[in-house]
Amino acid sequence: MRTGRPRFLHQITGVLALGLAAGVVACAPAASSPPPVLLIVIDTVRADHMSLYGYERDTTPRLKEWAESGTVVENAFSAAAWTLPGVSSILTGLYPAQHGAGNGVPSPMHDDIPTLAERLKEQGYATGATANVSFLTDHFGLHRGFDLYDFHPAADDGGLRPADANVDIALEWIAAQEQPYFFMLHMFDAHRHYDAPEPARGTFTEQFADRYEPGSLATMASRIEAERRGDLEFHVAAYDEEILWLDMQLDRLFLTLQERGTFDDTLVILTSDHGEAFRDHEHSIGHGSCLHNEVIRVPLVIWEPGRLNRGRRVGPVATVDLKPTVLEAVGEPVEGLAGVSLLPFLRGEDLPSRAIFAQNNFYRRDLTALIRWPLKFIQDHGTQERLLYDLEVDPGETDNLWDPDDPDTARLVNSMRREIRAIRQAREGQAVEMSPELAERLRALGYIQ
Repeated sequence: MRTGRPRFLHQITGVLALGLAAGVVACAPAASSPPPVLLIVIDTVRADHMSLYGYERDTTPRLKEWAESGTVVENAFSAAAWTLPGVSSILTGLYPAQHGAGNGVPSPMHDDIPTLAERLKEQGYATGATANVSFLTDHFGLHRGFDLYDFHPAADDGGLRPADANVDIALEWIAAQEQPYFFMLHMFDAHRHYDAPEPARGTFTEQFADRYEPGSLATMASRIEAERRGDLEFHVAAYDEEILWLDMQLDRLFLTLQERGTFDDTLVILTSDHGEAFRDHEHSIGHGSCLHNEVIRVPLVIWEPGRLNRGRRVGPVATVDLKPTVLEAVGEPVEGLAGVSLLPFLRGEDLPSRAIFAQNNFYRRDLTALIRWPLKFIQDHGTQERLLYDLEVDPGETDNLWDPDDPDTARLVNSMRREIRAIRQAREGQAVEMSPELAERLRALGYIQ
């Protein structure tokens, strides 16, 4: 049993109220010329593996330079531990239990919830996207509102469309637009195949060159086998090279927009849908089996038009905040969302007091996390395991502060559990009928059995 009282228990007052932000209304005056919006989702990139966030390997040297003209949020959290609910939360401003996508595997987004693309299309925006994993097909509803939805499924046969090809599609489409545009650039490289092209290839894996062939970590099965062999260092180095490759392509994207004279006038948001675990805790490699920070703490960099706001902000913020942020930036009302606009936060104001949630019911693990900064509580609804961390002093989540024998801790956790029950009472997702081809692609990716 833990002795003494955790530091935070002497500081917590008034934490027992429900903090879910719903029905928030904000409306900025419409600009004379609504800004273009570029949303970049680099799939499966955990923040602490980017040198932008202090990682020891120089995985994002170019992005670090670009970020000097934007705002870097130190603590941004995804609403989910895998792609379908994670990207859906970005596009809807809602949590998985509210939008339905991935709230049950597999399930589509509820069709009465407008996506960010639909909202902007109604306001005269041209809308385009690249999508590179089978959970982003029209079967699940994320395509709604896009004029161009350039989907290319990743497959175990080397069918991944690499970041440079996705950047080419984005640049060509953007150049053709004569009206304000919204483009979502989704890149899947850090998810697989862990076979970065040159010049990134070999940067961090050179020491393993005599033992491994490029692409040897193409499948989830091969990664699990590598883990069994004790080859996790190679595994992580190959992952880091994929992030370096993404950094190179983002640099090319931004340089091209800058040369065209449009980068400074564009609202650019860079984030990820979730991270990746490498045995950081008791869980295996991959994602979808835990809600620790290696899986739900994601990068977030925002460049506002004019680039007047820059620097680093602590947060915490959530990916459900991105839709309301864009809507306010283009002068549209923000209402009925779980997220809040980050524009006041970017301009120096304090964040509202609230709870941030993350959910997971993948790989038969039904989990919910609640963050009331600096506290984070994780509830396993199957095993009833409870984890409580102080992220300010323990960002690696190594010291579980949950003590059932301490009345203050128990009271705090019971309050958090009530908040979790409230968010989980939304509509359940409905299973989608998949074609044999789609089911096989998801099976190959390790998502279904």
